[in-house]
Amino acid sequence: MRDGSDFSPGTNRSRPSFPQGLKLTDVTGLAHVRNRDYSASLGRFIERDPIGFDAGDNNWYRFVGNRPGTRIDPLGLCGKGTCGPDIVDWLAAELAIVDKWVAVTEKLVIDTYPWGIDPQYWVAARLAARITVLGKVAPQLEYFPKTLFSTEGCPAGPECVDTVTLCGMCIHTSEIGNIVFGRMSKAFGFSLFVTHLAAKRGGRGDYTPQDRAAVEAGWSLDVSALCNVFKSTPSIAADIVKGADGPCAPCAGAVDSKANHVTLPTIVRGNIWTRPGGGGGNPTPIDPVVLPKGVQ
Repeated sequence: MRDGSDFSPGTNRSRPSFPQGLKLTDVTGLAHVRNRDYSASLGRFIERDPIGFDAGDNNWYRFVGNRPGTRIDPLGLCGKGTCGPDIVDWLAAELAIVDKWVAVTEKLVIDTYPWGIDPQYWVAARLAARITVLGKVAPQLEYFPKTLFSTEGCPAGPECVDTVTLCGMCIHTSEIGNIVFGRMSKAFGFSLFVTHLAAKRGGRGDYTPQDRAAVEAGWSLDVSALCNVFKSTPSIAADIVKGADGPCAPCAGAVDSKANHVTLPTIVRGNIWTRPGGGGGNPTPIDPVVLPKGVQ
């Protein structure tokens, strides 16, 4: 890759090749990369990496671990790999499946507990049915580590494993389940406060700031304009990326939105039926969630 300088036509004069578009400084003959200078003739930086071993390399002089084809270093501080594949279209399709499933389940809940003489009973029974379904299904939405998101060349390097690109951000794949959970809870009619409470107590991991941000994103987003939630609420965007190990370059590849989606259990009347007053009849077990094995 040339340094971008202009040369006279017909001449063989050229300057040393520089990786990733770095610009040659005429005075020194080096490429200045903000925090230090790179020498093309030596094939390395001439100063040690200011962040030392935090760069993930025990050689503090070489450029991105000698792998410029798959890593970047715009600040001259470290070389991070490529993030996992883009999942925007795939996630929109996944959430549409969730919406459809909730709509079918909600109809069953209403049909099981129709309007009756005792409104206190059917209101409480419907709520209990929704809580039962969400409480059984939500803890199973563990896309990480059960689902592999990959395309050719994404990710590359150990720093960015188990990550995906979402709306230009690099997030850990564990947050996908939190986004789906937030969407499912909203579709069942639960408030954001109740959704956070359910996530914290209902098996959604350690519920770190990035987990909380992912749940809130799922609850707040519009499937038809999925990325708008991150633009309108910068705090969600700032927190959700904290699950990734570090800044990884976005991936050019995208997973197939038409394949490899979750299979949610068919809810039947026996799963949510309890008799008035609690006398007899326990709900039957709900079938397990089947998560996609590999999304490519």
